Parts: sequence; structure tokens; C-alpha cells
Amino acid sequence: MGIATKIFPRGIEINNPNLKRIDETLHVTDAIKKTYQLVKGKPRPYVSAEVITDDTIEWMKRTDDPFFCWAHYMDVHHPCHPPEEYREANGVADVTQSEVSELYSALLREPESLSETDIKDLCRLYEGAIQYVFDQINRIIIHLKEASKFENTLIIITSDHGELFGEYDQYGKPERMYDELLHVPLFVANGPDYLENATDQLVSLLDIPPMIHEALDLDIPDEYEGQRPGVDPEREYIMAEHEVNGNIIVGARSKNWLYEGDEIHDEHRLFDLRDNRFERVAIEEHPDVTVRKAVLDRLDELDVETRRLEDEVEGDVEDRLEDLGYL
Repeated sequence: MGIATKIFPRGIEINNPNLKRIDETLHVTDAIKKTYQLVKGKPRPYVSAEVITDDTIEWMKRTDDPFFCWAHYMDVHHPCHPPEEYREANGVADVTQSEVSELYSALLREPESLSETDIKDLCRLYEGAIQYVFDQINRIIIHLKEASKFENTLIIITSDHGELFGEYDQYGKPERMYDELLHVPLFVANGPDYLENATDQLVSLLDIPPMIHEALDLDIPDEYEGQRPGVDPEREYIMAEHEVNGNIIVGARSKNWLYEGDEIHDEHRLFDLRDNRFERVAIEEHPDVTVRKAVLDRLDELDVETRRLEDEVEGDVEDRLEDLGYL
């Protein structure tokens, strides 16, 4: 992966029209991709954070107009293998990329086969990748300041999920609703003033779109489900859901409770989070907690939506939707 990323820093693609016509005859890139997939089990390497940052800064240098820019980093995604200086700083300088791939595959399939040192090494690599990405984000911040654009730019840094390294005896990103998976970073610079009053509130990534509208002094569409923390009534819980092969898990998390309606494993679970605990408790002992009703209502809603979709499509459309995993 390291060699492939150096040769093809933005992926195994040809952008030159003349070379692309030649490739359509010789199929060179197809051969490279298939070889890479055979060797590494992946169709293409991730683009490194440094390359994405270089491209982002170069693009911003060319625009004086109001802009929207999304820099999407994949380095904090296994198999994590940050540059040598970050591995060295975290005590894992000698771990090779192929070793990381093997360790992470074992972590997901046979975690009991890994030693405590192996798991610690994976954690250190993960932490090194986080440090690497934040340093690359800082390069963008520095550029904005040097270009005198920082004060007039709304900056949002966030993520989609976390990872487990043995918490709850689980690894990776299982279909669960633990804080370690859902409590993602959310940093905002030059956002609406109301955010200063919301640092201790439950905030959802759904709140980002209305925040952008507010910062740009645009009307917020009624279709948006997000809220304005610090302005709208404080939300009682946040929700998340995940689908696997047509089965779904829905979770609702308040400050005191977590409820999981898990159709993937055909199980419902309630956790008591009061007094900094994380204790599974009997649902029948707390049947009226708000998070339970929220999850049950959402599961009913999803069932209705699914039935309605199935009723409205037929023939080729239904086959294509099924191939895509929607039915």
C-alpha cells in the first residue's frame, strides 16, 4: 500500500485524456488494480492525508469567491499506518503496513489470537493516525490565517464513528450504540454565537446543516431534522441507526439511559448511565423511559416506510433496488 500510494497518490486513475485512450486499449490500470487487490485485498489504496491537504490548499489558493470545501481524510481508518515520525512518537516505528493489516484482520476475526502487546500496538497506531490527521488539518487552518480568510470561514471538524479496542469485549465497529463509537469529535470555529451555550448538551450531526444555514444567514428548511443547540429546547436524547442486510439496529441515548432496538441480533437492551455507570438493566423494571419509546416509534416508522416502498415499486425497479440493498 505504501508503494502504491507513492506511485498513485490520488488513487490508481488516469486523468490525462490521451493516456486514458491508450489505457482503454491496453487496460494497464485495470491490471494494476487487480494485482493490488490480489496482493492487499483492496481495490485501491487510501489517499494519504498529506496529499488531500496539499490538494485542498492548492484549490483554496485559486479561489477568491465564497467557497465550500470538504476535505475527507481516511487515515484514521484501519489498517492505520501513519508516517514514520508518528509511529516513532507512539512507540510503533517498526510495525510494517502488512503487519498492521494482518493484526487488524485478526482483531476482527479472532481477537483472542492477539497478545496484549498486539492490541496496544494497534491502539498506538490509531492514536498516531489521529495526530497525523490533526496536524494536516492544522496546515489548512494556518493557510486560512495566512491568507486572511480564517475569520470569515466557518470551519467544522467532525467524524462518523469511533473504534473499540476491547471495551465491552468487542473490537472494531460492531453494530452497537456505545459512546466509544458514537461520541465523535465536533469542533466549530466562527460558528453561530449560540454554540457557546451548548457545550454540555446532547448534540447530533443532524445539527450541522441548520448551523451552516444560521452562520450564512439563510433560512433553515423545514425538512431539516437538526436543532440549534442553545436556541431550541434542549434535546432529551440523540438517535443513531445502522442497517445490515435488511436488518436494523436503532439506538437512543439520553444523559441517563441508552436503549438499543436490535433487529440484527433480535434483541432489545437497556443501559443505566446514571452516576457515571454503564449497567445493563431489565427493561421491564424501567418500561417507561423515553429512549425506549423513541426507539420503538422509529422501528415502527421504518417498517411502515419499507412496506410503502415495496408497494410502490415493481418489476425491474424492484430488482435493482434489491440489488442495492434497499429491499
